[in-house]
Amino acid sequence: VCLVGADFEENLALGILAAVVEEAGHEPMVLPFNHAADGASRAARIMAADPDVVGLSIQFQHRADEFLALALALRTAGYGGHITSGGQFPSLAYAETLERGHGVDSVVLYDGEETLADLLVALDNDTPLHEVAGLALLSDDGRAFRTAPRPLVQDLDTIPYAKRYRPHSRHMGVPFIPIAGGRGCWGGCSFCSIMTMYRDARATGGGGKLIRWRTPRDVAGEIALLWYRAGGTGAFCFHDENFLLPRPAATLERLRAIRSALDDYGVGKLSFIGKCRPDSLTAELAHELVKLDVVRLYVGVENVSESSAAHLGRGKQRESVHQALAACE
Repeated sequence: VCLVGADFEENLALGILAAVVEEAGHEPMVLPFNHAADGASRAARIMAADPDVVGLSIQFQHRADEFLALALALRTAGYGGHITSGGQFPSLAYAETLERGHGVDSVVLYDGEETLADLLVALDNDTPLHEVAGLALLSDDGRAFRTAPRPLVQDLDTIPYAKRYRPHSRHMGVPFIPIAGGRGCWGGCSFCSIMTMYRDARATGGGGKLIRWRTPRDVAGEIALLWYRAGGTGAFCFHDENFLLPRPAATLERLRAIRSALDDYGVGKLSFIGKCRPDSLTAELAHELVKLDVVRLYVGVENVSESSAAHLGRGKQRESVHQALAACE
């Protein structure tokens, strides 16, 4: 199974899906595809490897044409295996992905781990794909349709640790290690394709909570494994939509629980990086986060103009922005 996606840094989505593929008894191959100019060489690599399945991870609209052009190039070169795709763009635009002659056979909708595993079983056993929940397919008349809905994954601890398919990047000699501790956000920003995807998943019948967290011990277990493998060091960058919870006390409780579990695993010095909304950050919380080895936060201010913030769906954030800026001084 050849999984294709962006790889400007380790792609956690591809790593998790590669782990799913392995657990299903198949051999994953992760192929970076970072630039449109690389399309011909990526197609040649895939044709040479001759995988049974190609999976295209299409996160954002601005690169959709490049990935769909890769699918068409594979078909033109004679590739006869199954081409599937997943991510925010194809989940929300499955009809455009499937109906316009790109050569894509299926779309794995929304959370892809369980659906991909079931898709591989169906392909293995030559059973009808329309019996697999959570897919979008083409009907005999060329129209796209969705199979039975699949709920969003609620227990994130059931998802395997991401397969680390290449060496970590290093910043000033320190391994830079991406990790995920949760999925979802309580905001309603108009520009956010992530939450649009999750809301669409719930609205179309799959159901499930939009905001989900791994348990602190599960997060710590993965960090410990990676920390030891990296030689007892590492800057762990959380790619959660929100590293901080809405209430400062809840944030500290969660991070302290992770740190306590890391102590149980014998993990020493490390650092954390995360992303947050400005309405979650206070100066007092920032000082406490420093004590828990948080060295950097990417704060989604977007715009300090109240009218522009409202246009983006950010609501009234002037006071929050000022608090966030003060906390970062």
